[in-house]
Amino acid sequence: MKNSGVATLLWSGRAHNARGFSLVELMVAVAIVGIILAFAVPSLRDYMLRAGRSDAHVALQRMAAAQERVYAQQSRYTDVETQLGGNLSPEGLYTLSAVTGLWNGTDCSTATSDPDSTHAFTLIAQPTAAASQAADADCTCIYMDSLGSRYANGAAAGGNSCWGGR
Repeated sequence: MKNSGVATLLWSGRAHNARGFSLVELMVAVAIVGIILAFAVPSLRDYMLRAGRSDAHVALQRMAAAQERVYAQQSRYTDVETQLGGNLSPEGLYTLSAVTGLWNGTDCSTATSDPDSTHAFTLIAQPTAAASQAADADCTCIYMDSLGSRYANGAAAGGNSCWGGR
């Protein structure tokens, strides 16, 4: 039998070490992957939240342009979202609202229109409850006014980071 030498080689101790990885090697590889993931996953999550904020920026800019069209036709700004393109951002990550007057508060859900101030507006974007942006504690509310000023509420609201700055 010619193949008896191959069978002997496979079952002998000489070929045994070349058959796979040891448990120690696998554990080292798993540990390295775990360390890499421990740094990569939080960074990716933060990046995704920052990228999602652009949905609010686009929506607020579009609403501001719509406000200017309304003002050109009616000589006053409006707080009716349907006249401004609706109350959801393009990707559905933010709920949008408009109030007349300049509003600069800390709780966006309490923003109300000033009926005597129809020559100014504030546009507000709040994360939709079911969307991924609801986990964005840094920017819980992003808003801008008719003067072009940009604001935000949340843990990172003190800086410009909610509007794309670092």
